Amino acid sequence: MRLNVTGNLYRGAKKRYQNFATRAITCIVIDKPGASSGPVLILRADYFPLNLRCCNLCYLFSERNSLRYLDRLQPLALLFMRLALGAVMVGHGYHKVFGGLQQHAHFVASLGLPAWTAYLSAFTEFFGGLLVLLGLFTRAAAFAICIDLSVAIAKVHFHNGLMGEHGYEFPLALAAIAFGLIFLGAGPIAFDHIRAPGGGKSK
Repeated sequence: MRLNVTGNLYRGAKKRYQNFATRAITCIVIDKPGASSGPVLILRADYFPLNLRCCNLCYLFSERNSLRYLDRLQPLALLFMRLALGAVMVGHGYHKVFGGLQQHAHFVASLGLPAWTAYLSAFTEFFGGLLVLLGLFTRAAAFAICIDLSVAIAKVHFHNGLMGEHGYEFPLALAAIAFGLIFLGAGPIAFDHIRAPGGGKSK
């Protein structure tokens, strides 16, 4: 059975079948080469494996049956990103700030960098991680963490390769999260949202 796809199909469909009609039209509209009547809607399922030549999938899902509801969970996704990055950075920075600062300074100096940058690195990891966890000054903290991880990749991990022992896959993943937070911000579940003008007030 073949039907010409026209506006009459939409107008003639009953309300309770409207979602099904929309999905069918957007998913199985077929352009047959040389057809003079334009696009054709095929309703026979057994037609597809044999005679399908050129199928234009305009949309995988119609607007009514899409995954757009996941957009509402973006604040939760940003929260998980912050918690993961912040927890790892605090864990790495804690041992450097409390008890291992001198050892870290010697290690940084052995890499050819000024020894004072070790203090900057340790404080960035610990306090920057705390700020990211809280969602406070998130963009600035994420920027500092991204720089710190980039230096660590270049000076410590890069020569070990991506997947090698002490490779740079892990710091690269953390740097990617930090890079995303620079541009996305902390989201509404954060102190940055509360301290923003009008933040935390119901509208």
